Amino acid sequence: KAWNNAGIAFLMLGELERAHAALKRAHRLAPNDPMVLTNYGRTLTRMDRAHEAAVLHRRALELLPGDPRLLGHYGDCLLA
Repeated sequence: KAWNNAGIAFLMLGELERAHAALKRAHRLAPNDPMVLTNYGRTLTRMDRAHEAAVLHRRALELLPGDPRLLGHYGDCLLA
């Protein structure tokens, strides 16, 4: 959870490489946490890697179907 929170903070600050590193670590520790998956996907989308992010967003939605936050982030990914 701490790596996920750090990743979100770095993402909000525009520190994409640091966000990526933190969320990659969070994903290794909690590969089935929908919030980690979506935040990692958000970071990849911002890094112009939406094709990689889409897989993470879809997995997050499998784990937490219909969640409006996850749907919104997946929508942003699809637009990218």
